[in-house]
Amino acid sequence: TLSTRGSIKAWMKLFIFWLAFSFASLASCSLEDKDGTQVSFVLVGATGNLAKKYLFQSLFEIYDGYKGKMTIFAGARASKEEGTPIIDEAVANIECKNNQADQCEALRIAFAAQVIYVQLKSEKGKPGNATTLRVALEKPFGRDYQSARALHESLSASLQNDEVLRIDHYLGKRGVLQIPSFLNANKEFVTENLHRGRVHHVEIVMKETESCSGRTSFFDEYGIVRDVLQNHLTELLVLTAMDPVNQVSQASKLKVLTKVKPIVPKNAVYGQYSEYKEHVIQSHGMAIVIISVVDVTDHSIFCDSTGNHHTTIMPTFAAVSVFLDVSRWKHVPFVLVAGKRLDERVAFVRIQMQPANDEICLSGSCGGNSVEFHIQGRNMQPCTTVRGGTSLLRRPDGWVVMTNTSEVVTMCPGDNISSLSPYTTLIAALLRDDRSLFVSTHTLLHSWKAWTPLVSADIFPRIYHQIDDLRLTLTKTGMPVFVDELESKQHGLSKQRQDDEL
Repeated sequence: TLSTRGSIKAWMKLFIFWLAFSFASLASCSLEDKDGTQVSFVLVGATGNLAKKYLFQSLFEIYDGYKGKMTIFAGARASKEEGTPIIDEAVANIECKNNQADQCEALRIAFAAQVIYVQLKSEKGKPGNATTLRVALEKPFGRDYQSARALHESLSASLQNDEVLRIDHYLGKRGVLQIPSFLNANKEFVTENLHRGRVHHVEIVMKETESCSGRTSFFDEYGIVRDVLQNHLTELLVLTAMDPVNQVSQASKLKVLTKVKPIVPKNAVYGQYSEYKEHVIQSHGMAIVIISVVDVTDHSIFCDSTGNHHTTIMPTFAAVSVFLDVSRWKHVPFVLVAGKRLDERVAFVRIQMQPANDEICLSGSCGGNSVEFHIQGRNMQPCTTVRGGTSLLRRPDGWVVMTNTSEVVTMCPGDNISSLSPYTTLIAALLRDDRSLFVSTHTLLHSWKAWTPLVSADIFPRIYHQIDDLRLTLTKTGMPVFVDELESKQHGLSKQRQDDEL
């Protein structure tokens, strides 16, 4: 995977993860078909957290079922003496999930023999034309439409379009893969219920308990909208809003993205957890000092040793209403919500049916009829729960029904939905040249075109200490607003009317 953070020149120097096939294209093959085929992984940034925590484990899981020859070149800037022990430790921490303990150690030893550490150089290089090349890039893919387009053009100078695959690891999650599977199996239910005549609003939520401590140098450049909403949550919106299809494709996703209305500041409310400014100071060390405080919002202003001013208005929480210019979803708000330092780690999509109140329920259910796709968290497996109107439901092939009453049906994906880690699923898709689980150039640029008006604007966030500081509701036009602000506004209007009557 290639991390695309930093300048475009830096992006072009750091190919973090590329694949070279020394035989003919493997696009039509499954893993079991690749007997005798050589595949080489070049993992750049192999000493980093992503590689140590996820990628070596996923490559091991691919190796376990791969019948050809596999070599992993683990690359980083560290010398061989410094880098090799780090890689050895990462490989030693790999877990066996499908093998007995006695088989595990032998398999790990065999895998370790295929891992070769290499110290990276800054020269540009590329395999010959006889080798099939795939370069997988990890987000972020720019900061806005212009930078995303510039990155694409820079990559195009060295790589063909079909050689580049952009990873959004959410697309490999079991909880995300269940959405198109359920909708495709329930076309009659979708036609009857999931449209503007029956749906009040759609909530797409990802909450995290962790803070930004230790990574504010990145986060203060990107914020929660660029880090989560523009990519992960937009992908969930697309999968939820698209018409049921037998196979998700870039064309079916593009059909939705081209209908996303421009997302502007009035569509959004921002928040920032109370310790964020201290975490920014810590990441900059003693070079940052507070020179003044904005009393009303408690947003500190900093000045570094060069005289440059910094503020901490970057949001760590956002709620944004997105609208689609299609008849099926006309005027239905898709409310995308994400935040750091919240009360739980959870992600879900909840389609709230009519009638419903306007409150956005970040914790638990608001009641009423709904369709909910549970993606992760709360010590629950990914499942789909339908409350009310269950008569038309069909169980997708391979799924297991957990609850089945006249009012509530819960069903969960079986083995037909990948139970592997997201990166294992995506690497396997990459080997098959299955592009449906990746982000295409066209879908990326259309997404950024919609989000750029919002990310280009400066919006002061509300400081929050706990989840109760972020209670949300919708206005009559479907825009998110903090409950206490709406109540205060309504109280002011009521008082104004009383004064006018007097």
